[in-house]
Amino acid sequence: MPLNLLNDAYQVLPLDMNRDYKEIDRLFDLEEWPFLRSDLEVSHAQPRATALVARTKQELLGFFATHHFSDIGYLDMMIVSPGARKSHVARKLYFETTRQMKRKGINSWVAHSTNDSYRMFKFMRFQAGQSFTLLARDPLETGKGIESLNEYLLGATDEDLLVSLDEEVFDAPRREWINTLLAQPTTRFYGSRQADRLVASVCTRLRKQNALCLDSVNAQSIDAMEGLLNQVLEGLASHRVECFARTDSELHHYLLARQFSVPEFFEPIGPLVEWRKGPAGDVGLSSKVQSLAWF
Repeated sequence: MPLNLLNDAYQVLPLDMNRDYKEIDRLFDLEEWPFLRSDLEVSHAQPRATALVARTKQELLGFFATHHFSDIGYLDMMIVSPGARKSHVARKLYFETTRQMKRKGINSWVAHSTNDSYRMFKFMRFQAGQSFTLLARDPLETGKGIESLNEYLLGATDEDLLVSLDEEVFDAPRREWINTLLAQPTTRFYGSRQADRLVASVCTRLRKQNALCLDSVNAQSIDAMEGLLNQVLEGLASHRVECFARTDSELHHYLLARQFSVPEFFEPIGPLVEWRKGPAGDVGLSSKVQSLAWF
C-alpha cells in the first residue's frame, strides 16, 4: 500500500553505510540483484562519488548511488521501496544527487536501465546506446580448482599494468577505481603477460550466494582474452560465475558456448541499456569493451 508521504515526512541525506546498508540490502533482495556491500563501497570510495538516501524516522524509502570516471557521472543504481514509488521520492533523490555532482564538476552522464525503468531516461533526453546482458553458469562437477590460478594472480605491485590496460580498453583513467578493487579482500585480479606487458586481465568480485562476477574483462586481443578466461573458468569451476557481457560481443558468444545462460529473473527486464547525456565522448564505447564495469 503506498505511503502517504508529504515533503517534510522524510529527509534526503548522505548515505551512511553503517546506518543504511541493511535496508539497502533488503531492496537488493527485493529486486533480485546479487550485489553486496563491497560493490556499493567501490562506488562510494571514488573521490567525487555522491550517494543519497531518503529516510523517514522509521525506515529507508530509497537510495541513489553514483560515482565518476573523469568528469563523467555514472548513475550506478536507484531503488525506491514499493510503498514510496507513487510519491516524489525518486524525483527528489535524482535531482538532489545530480545537483551535487554538478557542483563537483561533473558535466555529462552515463546510466544503465532495465526494461522497466528506461522511460525515465528517455523522458530526460538521454540517448540510448549499447547494451549488456547478464549471463551465469552454475557450478560444474569437474575443474582444476582455484589453486590453479595462483600463477595468474595479480596484486598491488601490478597496479600500473592494470591501470594502463584498463585505460587502453575503457579510454579513461580509472586508477582510484582499480586501487579500491585491489584493496578489497574478496576481489581478485588475474592476468596473462607477454614479456613485460599485460595482455589480458579479469577481475572477480564476490556476489550473493558465494557467486563470483567476472568484471573488467580487458584484453589487447580476443585470443588473449579467451586464453586467460579458459584458465579462469577452469579454476572457478566449483563456483557459480556471473558476468554482464556487452550484448553480441565476443565475450557474450564465448560465454554462451561455455554453458552460460541468462538467469530467469533477468529475462523479462534485460538487457541493460546504456544511456548517455552530455559530452561523454567515446569513453567506454571501444570495441574492446567486453563487459560492464560500472558498479
